[in-house]
Amino acid sequence: MSPRQLCEEVAASLQETFELTTMGTVKYLLGVEILINKTRKQIVYSQRQYVLEVLKRFHMENCNGSATPEATAPSSVEVPATKEYLPYRELVGALQYLVSASRPDIAHATRRLGKYLSCYDHTHYAQAKRVPLPEGNQ
Repeated sequence: MSPRQLCEEVAASLQETFELTTMGTVKYLLGVEILINKTRKQIVYSQRQYVLEVLKRFHMENCNGSATPEATAPSSVEVPATKEYLPYRELVGALQYLVSASRPDIAHATRRLGKYLSCYDHTHYAQAKRVPLPEGNQ
């Protein structure tokens, strides 16, 4: 069975239960841009637009990138916990979504940030903003 036949069979099976509309080749799916190059036999996906939205949402449009997603040495500066609202959880969630779709290179740093979701301060928030989100490399 060819891949096309398999796709048609799966679509027919789904159509028995759900109402489907064929819209042609997929270009975006769940915030991921899908680029298909048939001559090179490549499928490339990018989250460039999502990264730009994350940078804007957390006021990081003009930030300088970092070469590594984590500090190479632990900070010795103690910062007291804050009652001030910081969108730390939202930022870590956005990073986790990137890890799951296109950025496995930031997985370790994101996992470590996730350990502090219930108790974080400005140091943790700064560390989360350090994770590199280069505009051209999504």
